[in-house]
This record gives sequence, C-alpha cells and structure tokens, in this order.
Amino acid sequence: MINLLPPEYLEEQKVDWLKILISSLVVIIILVVLVTSVRLVLYNREQRMKLEITEDKLSQVQAELENLPALESDKEELTSRIENRAEIIGQQVDWLGMMEKVELLMPNEAWIEEFNIYSAQEFNLDGYVLRPQVRSLVEKLETSPYFSDLEVEYAEQREISYLGYAEEKAIFFQLSGTIARNQGEQ
Repeated sequence: MINLLPPEYLEEQKVDWLKILISSLVVIIILVVLVTSVRLVLYNREQRMKLEITEDKLSQVQAELENLPALESDKEELTSRIENRAEIIGQQVDWLGMMEKVELLMPNEAWIEEFNIYSAQEFNLDGYVLRPQVRSLVEKLETSPYFSDLEVEYAEQREISYLGYAEEKAIFFQLSGTIARNQGEQ
C-alpha cells in the first residue's frame, strides 16, 4: 500500500492517550460524585421520613402523657371504690334479703335504674315511676328494716321511650339513705 499523505499529517492523527486518560478520569470522578450525591439525597429522604414517623409517635406519647394525671386520679378513685366494696362485701348483711325487700316494695309501675352503695351504710337509688308515687315509694321503703334516713335527692318528669313501647311521661327519682345495720345483719 502506498501512503500518499505527508508525514506531518500522520503525527497529527496519533491518538493522544494522555488526553483520553484524563478525560476518562474526569468522567469517572463526575460519575462517582453524581452517584454519591444521589445516594446522599436518597439517604436524607429516608432519614426525614424516619424523623417524621418518630415525631408522630412522640406527639402521641406526649398526648398520652397529658392524660396520665387524669388516668392516675381515675385509678385512685377506682381503687377507693374497690376498697369500699370489699369492706361492704365483708360485712354480715343479708344483701339478697335486702334486694328482695326492695323488689317487693317497688310499685308495678316503677323500676330501678341504678342502686349504688357508697360506704358501709350510705346508698343511692335511681329509678322511674310512671305515676307520681315517689313519696309513697319512700314511705314503703322506710317500713323496711333495711333502710333508714331516706331522702328524695332529685325528682323530675321526663319523656321516656323504649323500642317496642309507647312513649310515656315518667318521674325520674334519686333517693339516698342509709342501710340499717342492726336489723339487716344475719
């Protein structure tokens, strides 16, 4: 083969390996920096998400901590009520006989909604009567050997309705009194 090109031209066509090497190194460095920065951005996002989740959990814990005094007071109240009930249960009172007497003394158009014993002798009785018979109910309960010092704490006429029954006007009452220990003991 015959080379018709002048010799100067051949030198210019030579590959400059130094330039290729330097440009390759620059490209590699740029790629490393780019990959590292992308990884850092992704890591930063992941850490932000973890931080948000942690802050949410922390706010929930703080909300629960704010309710802690109320829960502690509820616990103390319940403990006190349990101790009072344990004291009442330990006493020799004919509770079944007393409840049967209450049931017998209640008029047919009356019912008990709540019967609470608060201390060794004090109680509250909440309920309804369909006719204005609260005074007669108190008088009947006072004839019982189990109850004394009965008082009507509250009485109010209310509209009541239950599924399947006609709406009625009834008297809601709250009675309080004491349990006569000397006659209610076994």
